[in-house]
Amino acid sequence: MVNKFYVASIILLFVLGTFFILGWKSPNVIAQFPNSFKVGDKISGDVTITIEQGDSISADTPILIALSSSNGGVLEANTMTFKEFTSYSKDLPIETQKEGKIYYETPGKYSVDISKVIDYKFIDKGNYELTFVIFALDISQNLPIEVN
Repeated sequence: MVNKFYVASIILLFVLGTFFILGWKSPNVIAQFPNSFKVGDKISGDVTITIEQGDSISADTPILIALSSSNGGVLEANTMTFKEFTSYSKDLPIETQKEGKIYYETPGKYSVDISKVIDYKFIDKGNYELTFVIFALDISQNLPIEVN
């Protein structure tokens, strides 16, 4: 009798976990910029966050964007909220009030010119990396950059 209870409990947890995972959607992040620059160039290109139908992102969700060199040193970093990030976009998402907080749920693509967030001119040849992280949504991208 006890074994049947444990088996039923495990099956129920598995089914609930599957529904939770399948029901969870997080925004997509796409970076479009040249992965090769020349010494003296400023970093440029777009970072786009796509909100899809069913997504709900809190306005105060922190975002980290950082540029580092191949030796691991951070050259420039900027931490901001999702609201601050989208304020640089030409298309602003519509705010929704829920539980006393502001959320974004309007499907769309919100592009930001990376130079508005990271103001850096490459002064040395070498390999660099642009890192984009939204910790609360478990989104992380590390994008390689080569400077000639």
